[in-house]
Amino acid sequence: MKNEYKVTKKLLRQWMTENMYKGVQLGMNIGWAVLGALCIVLMIFYAGSAADYALYGALLALCLYMAALRIFPLTAVQYKRMAKIYGEENWTRTIDFGEEHITLTEGTISAVFEYKDIMRIREKGNKVWLTARNRTVLRLYKDAFIGGDWEECKALLHDRKDNA
Repeated sequence: MKNEYKVTKKLLRQWMTENMYKGVQLGMNIGWAVLGALCIVLMIFYAGSAADYALYGALLALCLYMAALRIFPLTAVQYKRMAKIYGEENWTRTIDFGEEHITLTEGTISAVFEYKDIMRIREKGNKVWLTARNRTVLRLYKDAFIGGDWEECKALLHDRKDNA
């Protein structure tokens, strides 16, 4: 059974956006938002000259960029780098659920995961996240299965994990 889909720039941006609102990255974004709010307060109550407004405005723009907009150039750079490594744009990602282990193949790179190392399964709509012991996340899409479906895969994961 396999889960296979194309990784596009749009899909990579979606993944990176999801990651912006988790863990350390979430804390950093909150910090930038608080600093941006502080800049607004300074502009309203403490700016006395045009230079003050310009300074606080520039800092506010930086905070907005860092909290919300930097994902776009970061995604473009990351996508370009990965496309160069894989030798093509819109490469195929395959997650193969074999007898002994799970194999992720993406372009020229392969990674192997043991069933016993899958610690968490999370579903939302068409998306499924398998979190491994080393905190690596395998992203699956319910409509991208070949040779089976998500319900069969979920049963296989539970069976292999219990028998490992």
